[in-house]
Amino acid sequence: MNSHTPSKHVMALATYLSLLPMVYFLPKWLDSYLPGSEILRLMALLAIIVPITSYFVLPSVVKVLKLIK
Repeated sequence: MNSHTPSKHVMALATYLSLLPMVYFLPKWLDSYLPGSEILRLMALLAIIVPITSYFVLPSVVKVLKLIK
């Protein structure tokens, strides 16, 4: 069984590419549901974006990269 993990550079690129659309689109899509305070908006968005990236996007990227190798 191949236990190869992607390099830190590949993971950094995957993180960047996965965060980019979420940071761009989610604030626009969720604007009417977010609080008015700038810090509360940021906290709410981070509470949404970080779990999506950590639990869904990056594990999927690692699986795909393992299949490619």
